[in-house]
Amino acid sequence: EMYRVTGVQTCALPILALLMESSPMQSTPGKRLLGMRVTSRRLQRLHPLHNVGRIIAFCLTGILWKVIFIVNAFMKGHLLHDRISRSYVIQYRKSE
Repeated sequence: EMYRVTGVQTCALPILALLMESSPMQSTPGKRLLGMRVTSRRLQRLHPLHNVGRIIAFCLTGILWKVIFIVNAFMKGHLLHDRISRSYVIQYRKSE
């Protein structure tokens, strides 16, 4: 059977992103594996309310995902929901 998204998954993923990106880790597990962090314009950890705005912007842009996919292709890595919420996803390196 085809994979179906349930209501629990729909609610759990934004909550997971909210909690993890506002934590000292500043990333979801996938972003962490790719060496990325979510930051404010001052390159600091996002305040939880700032991150709520980012998640809402992500969900709203997801409604028109076919159009937004094309728009994001021309944004050079700074996607529409990040521009709306004034946040950045940056690459980082561990200094070890």
